[in-house]
Amino acid sequence: MRREDGDGEVELVVEPTMAPLGASVHADPVAPDAVPLSGATVVVCWTGYRAGPWALRSLERGGHRVVGAHDAGRRMAGRLRECPRPLRYPPPGVDLDGFASAMADICAREGAVAVLPVSEDVTRALAQIGDRLPGVVVVGPNADQYQSLCDKAELAAVCARVGVDHPVQVAVDTEGVPAGPWPALPSIVKPSLSSENLGDVPPAERVDDAAARTRVLERFARAGLGAVVQEFIEGRAWVTHCVRGEAGLALVAARVACTWPPRVGTSSVSRTVAPPEALVHASRAILDTVDYRGPACMNLIERGGRFYLHDVNLRLPASVGAAIGAGLDMPRLGLEAALGLSVRVAQPEPQDVLYVRTDGEVARAVSELRAGNVDRAGAIAREIARAGLSSRAILDPSPLDPFWLSAVVCDGTVSTLRRARRRLFEGRA
Repeated sequence: MRREDGDGEVELVVEPTMAPLGASVHADPVAPDAVPLSGATVVVCWTGYRAGPWALRSLERGGHRVVGAHDAGRRMAGRLRECPRPLRYPPPGVDLDGFASAMADICAREGAVAVLPVSEDVTRALAQIGDRLPGVVVVGPNADQYQSLCDKAELAAVCARVGVDHPVQVAVDTEGVPAGPWPALPSIVKPSLSSENLGDVPPAERVDDAAARTRVLERFARAGLGAVVQEFIEGRAWVTHCVRGEAGLALVAARVACTWPPRVGTSSVSRTVAPPEALVHASRAILDTVDYRGPACMNLIERGGRFYLHDVNLRLPASVGAAIGAGLDMPRLGLEAALGLSVRVAQPEPQDVLYVRTDGEVARAVSELRAGNVDRAGAIAREIARAGLSSRAILDPSPLDPFWLSAVVCDGTVSTLRRARRRLFEGRA
């Protein structure tokens, strides 16, 4: 809430809130804080789907002035109804120094007090160059926190140290040489560091035999990327949406119904439920061990009552809409946590929110059609329609969003032209 003091100054006062549905906290009450934040400027980067619009709306509702910025390497991306003309910065994975200079300039020019990263590449870059943004709080990890939890080669050791289950894995260097014995087949191969710009390298791929494992790792070696090879765990997938702050941990748990691409992709349909205590314990232990303050997302697989953590993202997840729909306002609370305010969320009754990722489910329906499974494709289409019409479901992004539709058409056209060009040159060869 806001209040005015005797001199007419306005402060944003963070007070204990009513229990948001679907969240859980494990901390003692803390006295309210008062921090002068009303109208403070926050830079959100990037502004693309799916998390970008949610972050912008959340912070604006919180009374902040929000400045959106997006990767200059994706000129057609990042335009939203909430931010039709985002500022641009050099791709951080290509030009880190240029990105640092651009962000310093944007923050200084706009008078920003904080930067909220949304993409993985930006989160990693800000962890590396945060000290080059004087007076600006990065709502994300520092370099050590990022290395410990977001580098998949390091995460296994952290899990072992704090008693959290993790798939058996081996790290593989940029030459394709493993650091130890291979885990049992089938396995999952993925890059040590996640990125939106992997090129020919898959974000995750299942391999069923040694030959397939070698072929995938050769692609990593050609790209000069390190990898991890993990055991493939059959079980139920979970996602936790978290904010850790001065007063403890706020968490929304979602049970994953399906992923896209199948089995190795990100969650495409999920439902928020009451978090099992073992899931809360794992999330808390991981964030506590590096004393991280801010928003986070974790991916786990449940097998035999045990939860195996395989990914940590110290940023807003793409499915942040599920957490907000369930009552956990991750962007606003994450900002407050990073600024040192107390995040106080009481233990609520869980809310049942169905979250449907539009592009993932459309791709799944098209895949079923191509395979001749008309009935399955029809069932997916009906599920998408029900989600769009239900007050208890979130269809993200909205298929009626003209900016999203234009981006889909543009991406589809570019992909079609690239395939045609590749076939043409292959034919000439």
